[in-house]
Amino acid sequence: MGFFKRYQGILGLILIGGLVFVAAIRFQSLTSTVRLLFDALTPLIIGGVIAFVLNIIVKRYEAIFWPKSQTRWVCMARRPLCILFAIISVALGFSFVGYMAIPQLTKSLTIIIQGVPDVYTAVSGWLIEVAERTPFLTNAVVTHTLSLDSWTNNISQYSADTGRYIVRMMGNAVEMFFDGIIGFIFALYILADKHRVGASMKRLLQAYVSDKHVGQCEHVLNVTSKTFSNFFIGQFLDAVILGILVGVFLEIFGISYAVTIACVVGLTALIPLFGSYIGACMSVLMLIPKGPMETVFFLVIFIIMHELESNVIYPRIVGNTVGLPGIWVFAAVVLGGALYGIIGIVFSVPILATIYKLLREDIYRRLDKKRISEN
Repeated sequence: MGFFKRYQGILGLILIGGLVFVAAIRFQSLTSTVRLLFDALTPLIIGGVIAFVLNIIVKRYEAIFWPKSQTRWVCMARRPLCILFAIISVALGFSFVGYMAIPQLTKSLTIIIQGVPDVYTAVSGWLIEVAERTPFLTNAVVTHTLSLDSWTNNISQYSADTGRYIVRMMGNAVEMFFDGIIGFIFALYILADKHRVGASMKRLLQAYVSDKHVGQCEHVLNVTSKTFSNFFIGQFLDAVILGILVGVFLEIFGISYAVTIACVVGLTALIPLFGSYIGACMSVLMLIPKGPMETVFFLVIFIIMHELESNVIYPRIVGNTVGLPGIWVFAAVVLGGALYGIIGIVFSVPILATIYKLLREDIYRRLDKKRISEN
């Protein structure tokens, strides 16, 4: 027994080295097992995410409906009632997107597709005119690149690739749909017994770690919950305010497709950082066939409304929701988008904001200790 105590560190290193060696020689089997385990846990992970998002709304309703009541039947009915209201709120939000925003977005894509020939004619005519004035652009390669046949062949190739991608995405969507149903049921169980689940997790931590680490875990969870809640509420308000402002001023100045553009800008603004600009680009493509004046007017209105909303209205209503500098928001969006697409873009900002807040607190705490020790 004394031998094991004396050489405990060395034996631990040997064990870790052995595990790393086995993992290296059986890397393919290990990755397959991890992937299989992740696929099995996917519905539960989705359920946890759904429960977390719904809990943001549930807590708002719990603060409204009899928060200080001690009546037994009120305490028993409040949680299911708040969960029901939260589900209805989310359903109404999706209904709005389904019955108003998505048809407008589809209409905008139809307008863009119908306007492609006019845009092509205008752009190709301008390019040919520039090529005629510029000697080195009159060679056969440039002429072939600008020709309609070349564009048609490229579009056909892109369409074929897009078709295969859509078929693959449809299969993934069906799988995600059933995972989402299971996850939703799991989320309801979590929300219905969230205090009991939280108490069980706390007792588990208290049994195996010190009280100091239990307090640290609670602080991390509180910071994470507050950051995610502020981010999603702020992003939603940001999109709604920007969409309304753009729509109202486009209607005042008589710009075509005002309602459609407002819905497109508002819907795409839900994507952090780049979303509103994506909506602006789509709107420009819609307005180009209507003439350059409407396009220029829209760009001016969009820039003014975006700056007004970002720098004046949004900070007063929401404040600094995540406390993350712009450069880190940009990095989070790029990294999240490269790894997990739209989902990565949406969740990368609050995740990095949480890490940033916790790291900043730890840095300040260490610096304060250092100053005290130096003094």
